[in-house]
Amino acid sequence: MVDNMYNIVFEYTKEVKGYKGMIFYTSFADEKTFEKGYSPSLQKKQKVIAKGVTPEEAVKTADRTPYECKINAAFQDAIDLNTGKINPKILEKRVATVIMAEELKD
Repeated sequence: MVDNMYNIVFEYTKEVKGYKGMIFYTSFADEKTFEKGYSPSLQKKQKVIAKGVTPEEAVKTADRTPYECKINAAFQDAIDLNTGKINPKILEKRVATVIMAEELKD
């Protein structure tokens, strides 16, 4: 993330099902660019929780994503789009990634 960008921190809403509660950040050229692109359909899926923050604040805020939300997202990622079933190999890798990332935070 670049310091001179306009940083926004979002949280996925229930509209995004398995990703609800996931916190992430995106950088825009400026506030006007963000406002122009933040459509009503995106507003239903992504709630703004911080605007115009430093890169460090954006990372710290995203790091506060609850553990259970990360696990739910891992399950969502493991769903095979063709069958609608969970692929156990993908699930195992996604959950392992979540666990390792949590351990690295401590």
